[in-house]
Amino acid sequence: MRNVALLLAMTIVLATAAPARADGVDLTEAAPAVAPAELECKSPSCVLMDYLTGEILYEKNPDERRSPASMTKIMTLVVALEMVYQGRVKLDDPVTASEEAAGLGGSHVWTAAGETHSLKEWLTCVAVGSANDASVVVAEYIGGSEPAFVALMNKKAGEIGMSGSEFKNSHGLDEEGHLVTARDMASLARYAVRVPGLLDLTKIYQTTFRDGKFGLDNANKMLVFFPGCDGLKTGSTDKAGYCVANTAEKDGKRFISVVMGAPDTKTRFADSTKMLNYAFANYHPMLLVRKGEAEHRVRVWKGSKEFIEAVPAGDLAVVVRKGAEQGMTHKVDIVPETIAPVSKGDRLGEIVFLRNGAPVARVDLVAGEDVRRKGFFEHMFTVAKGLMMF
Repeated sequence: MRNVALLLAMTIVLATAAPARADGVDLTEAAPAVAPAELECKSPSCVLMDYLTGEILYEKNPDERRSPASMTKIMTLVVALEMVYQGRVKLDDPVTASEEAAGLGGSHVWTAAGETHSLKEWLTCVAVGSANDASVVVAEYIGGSEPAFVALMNKKAGEIGMSGSEFKNSHGLDEEGHLVTARDMASLARYAVRVPGLLDLTKIYQTTFRDGKFGLDNANKMLVFFPGCDGLKTGSTDKAGYCVANTAEKDGKRFISVVMGAPDTKTRFADSTKMLNYAFANYHPMLLVRKGEAEHRVRVWKGSKEFIEAVPAGDLAVVVRKGAEQGMTHKVDIVPETIAPVSKGDRLGEIVFLRNGAPVARVDLVAGEDVRRKGFFEHMFTVAKGLMMF
């Protein structure tokens, strides 16, 4: 099997991984992340995640529910930009602020009721200026009302698998029950990286609003001092403390760090920097199997084809720790034959990867194409052809 030879001489360090996915890839049997001696964060809740695999490489109180402050706006951007991507709204749509949005306190851009700007301009205020008033403007335009938009936020959270979190508003000001875990925030950040246009907004360090009359400055200083950092969002309130969700990419590797509840802004950036430096220095992701690549053949009885390719249902990657020595093995469990008709995507078996004999990851093997059942005359012709050979 392709790529398997690469596995035999390496240790694959699998930490707590992403939830099982519908694409046939399952990493739920991976062992929990262990805090390495060389990495110690001062903030009360932290997570370091590999972007490619979703594996957690370091965690500290990852499931403690905390106020996320303006990290909430990552979800606001996700919901809004996915609406743009789906064609339900446009970035150049004119959007007018309501009195409710204009009256919101905290970080804001001094929005006036009746003020109109493009959706993209309001989203830029959310991503760069962390403007609470702009968040409500966006929420009301997309959802019809902020409560309706928050329902969309929580629906998306459920789809992502944020089981320990609940949003009560679109901006992140402290509110009873508005709580997120660091693990969930890392999962949200990982999802957000793939949303078209989101990193383009969160990586902006300075820009202007109202035709250059109002300056917007990003509070995420790591955009400047950490090479490869391109977002996502900071946040701070009295209840939340100082928070930040960051992602950085270098040399084809991307990692995500989440810090919650830091006592000051210096600590949140120090912990985020420490985690990202540790990840880039010690790990690299490796793709084991690629979705759709031919792996095995299965005989098909009574089909228009005699054999069908069984291919991986999804990409499967793990994180390799540098300097490790133990290797991984694999086993294939697949049906030797099946009966037509076969539909593309039908499950035919699985590949299970093991470390020290224990399963750590698996991927389904599925039919790579449709195989129709032979008609009566086609079947009779095949039988006759076989008899003529004797």
